[in-house]
Amino acid sequence: MSLNTQTSLTKVGLVGAPGRMSLRLVQALSQTSLPLVCSAALARPLHASIGQNIGMLAQQSNTPIPIEPFSEQAFSKADVWIEFAHPHVSVQTAQACATYQKPVVIATTGHNDHQRKQIAEAAQHTPILMAPNTSLGVFVLQQAVALAARALGSEYDIEMMEIHHRQKKDAPSGTALQLAHCIAELGAHPADNWVHARTGNQAIKQSSDIGVAALRGGQVVGEHTVYFLGPHDRLEFTHRAQDRHLFAAGALVLAHRLIKKTPGLYTITDVY
Repeated sequence: MSLNTQTSLTKVGLVGAPGRMSLRLVQALSQTSLPLVCSAALARPLHASIGQNIGMLAQQSNTPIPIEPFSEQAFSKADVWIEFAHPHVSVQTAQACATYQKPVVIATTGHNDHQRKQIAEAAQHTPILMAPNTSLGVFVLQQAVALAARALGSEYDIEMMEIHHRQKKDAPSGTALQLAHCIAELGAHPADNWVHARTGNQAIKQSSDIGVAALRGGQVVGEHTVYFLGPHDRLEFTHRAQDRHLFAAGALVLAHRLIKKTPGLYTITDVY
């Protein structure tokens, strides 16, 4: 798609260039059937990639977009933004999008309480969707886990395991925490009873605990398994990501659906 000839397309801006997810998003935008086109790509100030063509870096010659340094003014160049970067960048992105009233999909994980509060404040002025995992498959996993938790009740213990590549910076993953939060909302397993490690006396399973184990190694894109361990049987729900393209394609769907929303803080459940 050419930005010069496809003026009716919704313009998408990317925060986190030239990271691998930004490059995947450029590729996904070139292949999508959605009416979307890349119009801007932002990198941190003084990054060596500034001025380079992100389309060429992503091997997509039909996306002649130069990478720009992050600035609030740059957010006027797109209709909707997608951020795959770092938690502190998420806050800056949310605040800039609030200034220009631009919707934004925040796909970064690892935010602390203060950062989440700042993002929520920005969401009073523009639609913001926080998506720890942008794949449709993980959304389906979340719905299946919620159904199982409601149907099986407190007789079943719930444990969770997630595996990611060795470079992942946060643990447990945002997706695992989102799944645990989904279960906790049902009431049988309170959010303050999540157990992230079992050592010594903590190895004893309490009935309301949700154990969340994190494994790191190799180049694993992402794997999440939720176990329901009952007195007579065991259920396992697993999602395995095999290629990062699914995250890029999912982020585009979320961005497209977020455009028509009013200001507010959204989750994937709100737009599917």
